[in-house]
Amino acid sequence: MAHAGQNPVRRAPVRPSCRAQGHVVVVQLVPRAEPLPCSRRMLERVTEAAFGQRRKMLRQSLKSLGTDPLPLLAAAGIEPTARAEDIPVERFAALAREFASKVPNPNLSQHALLLRCSNIPPNKSS
Repeated sequence: MAHAGQNPVRRAPVRPSCRAQGHVVVVQLVPRAEPLPCSRRMLERVTEAAFGQRRKMLRQSLKSLGTDPLPLLAAAGIEPTARAEDIPVERFAALAREFASKVPNPNLSQHALLLRCSNIPPNKSS
């Protein structure tokens, strides 16, 4: 959780001067009492996919995970038309848990899976 406050900045010290009023935002992070019940790696992958494309709906941006995002979103209780910036951390944790349950080997990245598959020798028929 974070607590934020805004402090206005006078225009005079800003050079070149502009007509916009500026603010300094102060954010104080407060640690959680309990960690979120999900894999950190899966949470990183889900949030990277969700925020990786600018202002996209989650049903589109999560396609980069390599699985159909609609069942993941439904299971996590997230609307497919939602945008990443509107989703609370707890919903991302639920999404990460759902994604982890669908990934064949959560320790392998999608890139590693592709490399692994490309190293399989072709089937030889005689």
